[in-house]
Amino acid sequence: VNKAIKALIPNFRKSMAERIHLSESEHATRISAIIKIMLACNSIIKVNFPIKRDNGEYNIIEGFRVHHCTHRMPTKGGIRFSTEVNADEVKALAALMTWKCACLSVPFGGAKGGVAIDPKTFSEGELERITRRYALELIKKNVVAPGIDVPAPDVNTSPREMSWFVDTYFKTLGVSNINASGIITGKPLYMGGINGRLSATGRGCWVASEYFMAQKPLMDEIGLTPGLKDKTVIIQGFGNVGYHSARYFEQAGSKIIGIMDVEGGVFNENGIKSIDAITHRMKTKSLLGLAGCKDVPGNGLLFEKCDILTPAAQENKF
Repeated sequence: VNKAIKALIPNFRKSMAERIHLSESEHATRISAIIKIMLACNSIIKVNFPIKRDNGEYNIIEGFRVHHCTHRMPTKGGIRFSTEVNADEVKALAALMTWKCACLSVPFGGAKGGVAIDPKTFSEGELERITRRYALELIKKNVVAPGIDVPAPDVNTSPREMSWFVDTYFKTLGVSNINASGIITGKPLYMGGINGRLSATGRGCWVASEYFMAQKPLMDEIGLTPGLKDKTVIIQGFGNVGYHSARYFEQAGSKIIGIMDVEGGVFNENGIKSIDAITHRMKTKSLLGLAGCKDVPGNGLLFEKCDILTPAAQENKF
């Protein structure tokens, strides 16, 4: 984030130069102030609450919600369930949401949230209790609302968790809000969600790649022909983003030759069908052992030759 802001300093200076009524020292003072504002988060909420496990034991769950910038309301950002969740990570991700919205002129401020758990170690009933209690803690503090902060799915969360969240709001403060269903995006269709949301991030990977690969001068520099047709693709991460990225690349005529996940990867130079990979993983809980493919341990697929490498896993995995 610091490097990104420093890269903007020449633009700040150019903008300030147009303000001829200000002196050079006042220009410098304002630029310094802008940078400080961009680095700071408006608010950071940490919640701790007890959850009763199915075996009768109790766990104390830690959760966060950060509003980085409220220059435009509501703020927007996902909720992730991961053991890597901490205050610094959530603050950084909230800042990135501000930049992403600003770059595309999306009228939201940046926010992010997370619960520090490994969802694989909890039953569905336990996850529902965690999600609902996390939602309730934020609702009670007026941290989230349709006009204040609108969460969304992120790592290890899905329309299921969003349905629990919005239902909790419906049954509490949302009972008197005509816009209550706007408390969260990424909901199931039957709760007011929209078609295409589930695959939107993966579709975005494909759209960005399609635009980039259509630039003939850039393709000439790296010795590739323009377009996605017949390009070889390796997908890093095969969750919601990775699977739908692979699906759209296939539709564009690309060939998926490798898919990797936390346990390792599978490789087939002749191509891998995304539907075969996801079906195999749903049956076996692993990508490894996919018929017709070679298992590749660890991050070995990152070193295989391909035209497009799609990083669809969590950040900091390279």
